[in-house]
Amino acid sequence: MDRIGYPLVTVSALKAGNWLRVAFSGVCGFPFRHTGLEVALNDQRQSVKQRIATAVNQLPAPVLDDLEGSASYRLFVLRNVLEETLIELEGNERHGTISRIDD
Repeated sequence: MDRIGYPLVTVSALKAGNWLRVAFSGVCGFPFRHTGLEVALNDQRQSVKQRIATAVNQLPAPVLDDLEGSASYRLFVLRNVLEETLIELEGNERHGTISRIDD
C-alpha cells in the first residue's frame, strides 16, 4: 500500500468578525485549537513578529521532532505560515512590507 504524504504543518484560519480563529496540525502530536494562542495572534497592540513569538510560546505540547521534520524546521514553517495568514486575513495595508521570519 502506498503511503499518503500529508503537509508537514497545517494551519486553518478564519476571521469571525474581527477575531482570528486558528487550528493546527503537524505541530504537536495532535491537532488543536488553543484560545491563548488565538489571544496572542489577535493582540493588535503588538507587531506581527511579537504576536507570532507570543503565540508560539502558547503551544499546548512539545513540537514534533521526527524524520519528517525537526522541531526547529516545524517552528520555522509555523512562524512563516502564521505571518502569511495574519497578512492575508488582516490586509496588507495594515502591515506594509514585512520581512520573512527566519529565526
